[in-house]
Amino acid sequence: MPWGTEATLVVRDRTGFDALRKLTALGPYRIRWAVTEEFRDAYLDTADRRFMLAGYACRLRQVGCECFVTLTPLSAPLDESP
Repeated sequence: MPWGTEATLVVRDRTGFDALRKLTALGPYRIRWAVTEEFRDAYLDTADRRFMLAGYACRLRQVGCECFVTLTPLSAPLDESP
């Protein structure tokens, strides 16, 4: 069973957009409108790239007035040699 189906539609005017927003199904598929959230990400590291070379990414995410810092592992540590 698929996790979901995605459709990309081009709407050229407000009338078409308003009509689309009223739909509850598209063919056999039920429409659920996604919630969107705007945020800003900045990736941080030391001058000598210690986080990245150790295999981590340090991210500062700003959502509204709140900031979150995460340190997450990359797929594999990077080798400094050429």
